[in-house]
Amino acid sequence: MGQAIPALVLLATSIVGAQGRIAPPAFVTCDRNELTSYTGRVTVLERGKDSTRLVIETDESTTERVVIRHPADDLLATFHRQGKDFTDDDLAQLLPSGRLRADARATVWVCATAAVRPQVDWKF
Repeated sequence: MGQAIPALVLLATSIVGAQGRIAPPAFVTCDRNELTSYTGRVTVLERGKDSTRLVIETDESTTERVVIRHPADDLLATFHRQGKDFTDDDLAQLLPSGRLRADARATVWVCATAAVRPQVDWKF
């Protein structure tokens, strides 16, 4: 019985340590130790020729700004919808009449390594 208590403490510590950190989806290729994610309502999506800027009002009450650099025709490679590849139809639903829909939410995965582009998993 004396050995059961340390095992129980270790289990409780592991559970507490894991709370608040979500596992990255398969399309995120960054090492977990270099990875940050922001989840919340996307309030700004500005597309430029070679980059797209997002502003996220996070569920943790912070405002995060993310710039995704990409070739002119390669933005959709960084977008996903509920873990699946993003399509032109998804883009039309995200930007009806060319404006970001009001209920657009996403998790943005950002790697500390600049060579790995941020990935956006949209939920709408």
